[in-house]
Order: sequence, then C-alpha cells, then structure tokens
Amino acid sequence: MASLRCASTMELFPIFLKKTKKGRLMKRLKNVQKMKTVEKAIAMNEKYAEKSSKIKSVYVMFS
Repeated sequence: MASLRCASTMELFPIFLKKTKKGRLMKRLKNVQKMKTVEKAIAMNEKYAEKSSKIKSVYVMFS
C-alpha cells in the first residue's frame, strides 16, 4: 500500500513567504528622515541668522 504525503500550501508555493512591501517602507522612511534633516537645518539657519542680526544691531548701537 502506498502512503500519501500531505504537503502544506507553503511548501508547494514558496512565493507566499516573500514580503514585497518592506523595501517601500524603508524608502519612505529614508525620505522622511531626509525631510526632517532639511527642516532642522533650515530652522537652525534661521535661528543663527536672527541671533547674528541681534548682535549686529547691538554692535551698531554702541559704536
């Protein structure tokens, strides 16, 4: 008598094991990080520009 081997669908179709959305999420994460870095740099630049203008105005007053 021949015995039958029962295989699961995962064994038959290994394509189900792949997850394709990880690459997209990583790309989005990198884009978000880049945007935050740019925003932070702009904010710091504005902060230092304002600080510099205050120092220059004080310097002009006492000259």
